[in-house]
Amino acid sequence: GLNPSKRYSFKGSAVRGNTAYTDRWTLFELVGADSFTRAHTANTLTSAKVASITASQVAINTGINSTGTTGDMAVWENISPGADGNFAVTCQQYTGPVPGGSSGGIKGYAMTGMRLEEFNVTQMPATITSQPTDQVVGESQPATFTVGASGNPSPSYQWYKNDVLIGGATNASYTIATIPLSDDSARFKVVVANALNSVTSGNALLHVLADTTAPALLNAQALGLTQVNVAFSERVAASGATNISNYAITSVNGGLTISSATLDVSGTNVFLTINPLTEGVLYTLTVNGIRDLSVAANRIAANSQTTFIAASYTPQDVGSPPLPGNVTPVPGGYDVTGSGTDIGGTADQFQFSYQQRTGDFDLKVRVVSLACFAAVFATPTLSGSLFESRATTAGSTTVSGSFPINYPSTWLRLRRVGDVFTGFAGIDGQTWVQLGATTLVLPSAIYVGMAVTSHNSGQSTTARLRDLSDVVTSMVGCVMLKQEPPGPSSRKTGLAITEIMYKPAPRADGRNLEFVELFNSNPFYEDISGYRLSGDIDFTFPPNTIIQGGAFIVVAKAPDDVKRVYVLSDVMGPYAGSLKSSGTVRLRNQIGAIYLEIPYSNKPPWPVAADGTGHSLVLARPSYGEGFPQAWDISDTVGGSPSAAMS
Repeated sequence: GLNPSKRYSFKGSAVRGNTAYTDRWTLFELVGADSFTRAHTANTLTSAKVASITASQVAINTGINSTGTTGDMAVWENISPGADGNFAVTCQQYTGPVPGGSSGGIKGYAMTGMRLEEFNVTQMPATITSQPTDQVVGESQPATFTVGASGNPSPSYQWYKNDVLIGGATNASYTIATIPLSDDSARFKVVVANALNSVTSGNALLHVLADTTAPALLNAQALGLTQVNVAFSERVAASGATNISNYAITSVNGGLTISSATLDVSGTNVFLTINPLTEGVLYTLTVNGIRDLSVAANRIAANSQTTFIAASYTPQDVGSPPLPGNVTPVPGGYDVTGSGTDIGGTADQFQFSYQQRTGDFDLKVRVVSLACFAAVFATPTLSGSLFESRATTAGSTTVSGSFPINYPSTWLRLRRVGDVFTGFAGIDGQTWVQLGATTLVLPSAIYVGMAVTSHNSGQSTTARLRDLSDVVTSMVGCVMLKQEPPGPSSRKTGLAITEIMYKPAPRADGRNLEFVELFNSNPFYEDISGYRLSGDIDFTFPPNTIIQGGAFIVVAKAPDDVKRVYVLSDVMGPYAGSLKSSGTVRLRNQIGAIYLEIPYSNKPPWPVAADGTGHSLVLARPSYGEGFPQAWDISDTVGGSPSAAMS
């Protein structure tokens, strides 16, 4: 190992140097060091720029890290390796937020160059730089005492309570998880020492306030159809929490029998075992007689109540996403809400609504809509559905297959036969395209269900899943789509004009809903500053106009009208001129070259029903090319769907 009495400098980076390798970010992390100073170069992403990046991490755009303005490095100075003399620098692909950019590249690159330097440091006696301070906390609440210290070699710590050594309290901070009222006026101190000397801190006084607040019933949630999780606002006494007579569950169908109540290790959740709930029914839980752990034994308010809807699938957040998810039964299926960074790579973060299945199974579900990613059966993404599997814990994932999304008729299917798992996609729930298969040696009983991730740890998304059922009859064959997912319509550009509302239906309020919608089919952002819509209208996109990968931009004749009617926060315009019943819309780049040209009409073979009926003209089959009438259709709904996929 390294010398604990010395300090170290580490510099490292990775580069591929191809200007086409945009948005390929790598996250580097310093692990195991006692202390360090960050000195990363200017264009790196740190905790100062992205909240989800920790103080020991730094992200670098390694795909294009070779220009005069890049050449960025991860740099840690004054590294103290600690008593064991060890630290490490790890790397993984970064897929988190990038201010003003994207991390949507297909990969990142491991460190290709590094430098480790050792520095002599003069031995210094242990010194207390900040004393532990008095604490005032509520009864049964946690308390933490902290000391600041320096010295070389790095000092050790030992905490004392009322001058009695506390076993295992050997860090710079000492935390008591639950403070009893009897600890009021207790004294805490710490001895800091190294090979040169030892020094004792002053006493920090603990003042404990008596708990006079009664516990509250927070919520109840069905965990399948035979168990209910009851959550309380604080830790409660087991004697009352496990007494089934303190609970009652009722619905319009009458009361349920509760057979057992179990308090979990946190002391705040009780699991009730009940006779079966009925899927989708609203139930009311009434609670009495529950007390907290305070000396006063505060009692919950009489007849505390909450409601919940029964669901045969149990919600579980996987990978500790920052925003909790849930599953809600609705007519014909479920709405599953979740957050998290992703499903894939070597780790996952998502909401999983599951039930246990034993032996072989063959399940299908219809995805009506989805803002980001849904999984387990397969994964609909911007570009389609795929089959993804991981054979070992913390191992990499294997991805295969591709099938276009087709909301609200995107069907996914997962079949198990022994140890072989096969994924399919389709558009009608009857005819399927195989996406892939894998062999996993798993127990007979496993958890199967619906998984949803937002691909953004700070935002939730909801998947509307319907017709979840066993597959009875099916066939594997060729599936013909009535319409294609949004995509490029020209080899010149990944941008596409995907919707034109050239003659909206008359409105009593007189609002003008004429608009053009632009879509970026690329997985990376496009800077369209200086691009121009021309033809019967004229609009130049202003400086710093960025359209993210998979995103839409709406340009309107009357932006405020479109914002108000469609409840949109961002609509560009106004443009000069107006759309005619038969006319032309072009997209030109910043030097005036024509990227896209649409000579639309209100006469056959163009869809005539877009003329004044309230339906818009939508790019239903982009592979045909935007200039062909057969590429276009009318919107499914009156009003169209500006800033969203085809309606």
